[in-house]
Amino acid sequence: MDTVAPVITAVVGILGGCIVGNWRLKYEHLHERRAEVIAELSKLLAAVQRGVVDFTNPFQPHDVDRQE
Repeated sequence: MDTVAPVITAVVGILGGCIVGNWRLKYEHLHERRAEVIAELSKLLAAVQRGVVDFTNPFQPHDVDRQE
């Protein structure tokens, strides 16, 4: 009877560890995917910004300093 409590504790610990481990793995994957999507969105937004600047550049006066 003295060995039942440690065995039950070990089984519960192993099952709890598996559940928590799977939960963490799922959310780590979601965070990685979110980072990939944000990186791709940043690339697309930079391309749009370059396109807008290139499109509007011919309409701007040539004596304007863009750095100012």
